[in-house]
Amino acid sequence: PLKATVMSWRGEAGGIKAAQLGNNVIMTPNTYCYLDYYQENPEFAPLAIGGFISLEQVYDYEPIPEALTAEEAKHIMGIQGNIWGEYESCPRNPVFSNRSTSLPIKGTGHMDIVCDQYGDWWGVCLANRPITYPFKHNLGRETFLVPVEWDDKDWPVIGRNGLLDERISSDRKLHEGVMQKSQTDEGKHFHDEFDGDALKKDWNFIYNTTSKYAALDKTKGLLLYGTKEPIISSGEIAWVGYRQKHHEFMAETHIDFANMEDGSEAGFTIYMNNKHHYELFTSVLDGERWLMFRRRIGSLIREDRISILADDSIYMRLEALKGENGENIYCFSYKENGEWLEAGEGEADYLTTEVGGRFTGNYIALYASGDGKDCRNAVRFDMFDYIGV
Repeated sequence: PLKATVMSWRGEAGGIKAAQLGNNVIMTPNTYCYLDYYQENPEFAPLAIGGFISLEQVYDYEPIPEALTAEEAKHIMGIQGNIWGEYESCPRNPVFSNRSTSLPIKGTGHMDIVCDQYGDWWGVCLANRPITYPFKHNLGRETFLVPVEWDDKDWPVIGRNGLLDERISSDRKLHEGVMQKSQTDEGKHFHDEFDGDALKKDWNFIYNTTSKYAALDKTKGLLLYGTKEPIISSGEIAWVGYRQKHHEFMAETHIDFANMEDGSEAGFTIYMNNKHHYELFTSVLDGERWLMFRRRIGSLIREDRISILADDSIYMRLEALKGENGENIYCFSYKENGEWLEAGEGEADYLTTEVGGRFTGNYIALYASGDGKDCRNAVRFDMFDYIGV
């Protein structure tokens, strides 16, 4: 969003791109501004995180990159030096990754320790909940809240002696709404008939920061105008996604595709990135409307034609289930003559961070695409329903 102020930590590239897009930027690249790096020979210096930055390097830093025009340079607000703190070895490990345990939460890290208004200390960290062994995760890196105590030497005691349990009992006071809603009955069900003035905040876009390919019509629902880019592209696509929050769920939508143009498609996808996704979709091929199923895993793509469609609309369903052997699978189906019929399935393992290389998790998305050109006519989605298990 243009209102966001961007901090460029890992080099200058992110700050340069943000300024070119019109965002305000604070330049704080690690190559100049990480003041917890060594400033002299590590053999003789106090313990530091690593790296090396001399005092001369810091003072020589020019925060306005040459790549920016004079107008773009106005978005550079200044610089920030990062003093992360001194390093001292703790006599024990204050927080574990949960890796070699039977706990359902893994990969804990990137923790901030904060004190609330009641004087209680908390750790706010990232972690994931894998679905299988060897561990793979498809819900992305989630945010966790864990109690922190301090021992008599002023070292933190985090969670259960460094371990993070899925559920923690505490008599501490919390502001209303702090606890994660997705673990409650309320958070397990999401329904949208797209009849508001704006999309609900539960929806996200991808590869573009606006909804210029999506419109709401209170009488017709969500209108998506397909772009020239296919769903397998990393370009701008007409895509609106709801994040997968549970390992097992059921989601449904209804699509009206009466005005679809030849070569275009629209459908329902479980999407990790443009190279790892499965979808059930309708497509117009040589004047005929087809129901099709696609699986993409890296460079491998398979498309199956299921049937020719006589109607102008269709109900689609996506389920994340456990298979007969305990494996996690995504199953697609469609409604015909009042019955749900199987359309195709794909293994969840291939839509995970360990395979696809992304850490944002999977999305259940509604999308539309043209055949190398932007679509003049919209595809209409008039409902979406998600129930987590």
